[in-house]
Amino acid sequence: MNSEVKNILLFGAYYENKGASLLIETVKYFHSGDRLAIPVGLSWNVYKENRKRNIYSIIFLRYGSFNLFDLFHFLPRRFLLRFGIMRLRDVSFMYDISGFAYGGHWSQNIVKFAQALFSYGPKELKILPQAFGKFDEQNKANAAKYFNSATDIYVRDKVSYNNLKSLELKVSPKLFSDITFVLQVGREEKEYDLLIIPNYKLIDRGIYNIEEWCQQLEQLIVTNEDFSRISFLIHEGKKDVWMAKEFNRSCSRDIPIIECATGLDCKVFISRSRVVLSARYHGVISALSCGVSTYSYSWSHKYEEVMDEFGLLNNLLHPKRKDLKLDANKLPSSTRRREIKYRINNEIKWFQ
Repeated sequence: MNSEVKNILLFGAYYENKGASLLIETVKYFHSGDRLAIPVGLSWNVYKENRKRNIYSIIFLRYGSFNLFDLFHFLPRRFLLRFGIMRLRDVSFMYDISGFAYGGHWSQNIVKFAQALFSYGPKELKILPQAFGKFDEQNKANAAKYFNSATDIYVRDKVSYNNLKSLELKVSPKLFSDITFVLQVGREEKEYDLLIIPNYKLIDRGIYNIEEWCQQLEQLIVTNEDFSRISFLIHEGKKDVWMAKEFNRSCSRDIPIIECATGLDCKVFISRSRVVLSARYHGVISALSCGVSTYSYSWSHKYEEVMDEFGLLNNLLHPKRKDLKLDANKLPSSTRRREIKYRINNEIKWFQ
């Protein structure tokens, strides 16, 4: 292994999102001796969080093909590193860990920004496992140009794989599991019978209205009356907190609400649970990787794909599902967990 310290750019993930923070921590795990940097624009908060997490910041504001902060390139590299700032010209490699950023759901400005960063400094690009939405005619050409710059493209599910194939890329995408499977947390005593991880998108996208969601969840808890130690775990955002509070208000219960600072903190709580019911994707991934009995809401293909990967399609919850009985002994396959972790450790072509 090359012992030289490498400067690596991470695109598309910030610590403010707990799922994204798990992706960042995974890359740190594989590059513990290297310098990792995240583009910050003019965000003071992102810069401070990067400093706190030992991540460097790249100040990049694009105007056409120019970076408005090129003046930093004339300052000494060691001087800037002392303040947690990395010059884009010193970056050797780029990982794209954007998640569900490319496709019809998002602005094509994202792919233009990613392309601009890559064109400015890094010599090599790898796109790590993520989901890819449908590409409309407006953004197909830009997306294909960017993805064809990559030496390796990993995709997280079959639907996303087919979406990428529609771009007719020169680089063949590889179907792969979410890389956060390899993040280990200490084995803990089981402090919770059930952790419930809400997601406001269930309401926002019209899968449930809040009354339906509360009623179904209450019925689920009543049906599994042997579960006494129950808590909500907030994986993202104030709106998820609102859902938990609304349940407590409407159902006259007082289920504790746990809020964590990072995705890794969330994974620790998940590892302490017998059963997890999650509407957040990385809540599902963390539960499966920790060997916890895992149930999920069925509201996006990415949930169905990962649960199918473990033969757990019957553990998906939807509005018409009335008969679900949670089983703390129905654990994800330990063999499948080992296979996924082996592949991530040995088959992804990490920069070395």
